[in-house]
Amino acid sequence: MDIIACTDNNNLYRLAIRINDAICAEDTLESKVIRVNRPAI
Repeated sequence: MDIIACTDNNNLYRLAIRINDAICAEDTLESKVIRVNRPAI
């Protein structure tokens, strides 16, 4: 099972880019939990 956990972000475009970047950085997503956090302001 693969899980992607994200912080709430109203800018869906930037969130999608961060999720894509996190996924592309992994060799495989098998049995992984990927966290995508909104950057600190």
